[in-house]
Amino acid sequence: MTAAGKELASLIHDMNSKCGSLRTAITLLRTAPPEERQELLGLMKQQARSIAEDIAAFEASAASR
Repeated sequence: MTAAGKELASLIHDMNSKCGSLRTAITLLRTAPPEERQELLGLMKQQARSIAEDIAAFEASAASR
């Protein structure tokens, strides 16, 4: 596998993991008390930000090739 292929495979693995965390948080959010909702929303925002940063880093890496 090429370096670019390995990088893409790693990105896909990370995205699947982070999306799984978001799906779990959404499920918990539906029945969580208000104080836990704020914590869950914070974690969801953090994961979404991390996904966006990972994609941007991948795009920048691909553009530099």
